[in-house]
Amino acid sequence: MTEEQLNRLADLIVEKILVKQAQYDAEFIRQMQEENDIKLEFTTVQNELIEAEIAKLEKRLQKLLEREQYERAADIVNQINELKKHL
Repeated sequence: MTEEQLNRLADLIVEKILVKQAQYDAEFIRQMQEENDIKLEFTTVQNELIEAEIAKLEKRLQKLLEREQYERAADIVNQINELKKHL
């Protein structure tokens, strides 16, 4: 693998980790609110991370649409929508 390919792979891995962590955080908050009647909110830093991730995903979405890779684009749209629920 070239350096560029390794960097792209690393970016994809980090992207997936951030998306999953945001989903886990949101689920944890939902459960805490339901089970314990506790009001929790994301901190500003978490919101900024989510917004940055959405921006990256939107750029990736545009590239996939340009390449007519619609199935992968649909997955990205789902990820974006899931993240937007947590803002």
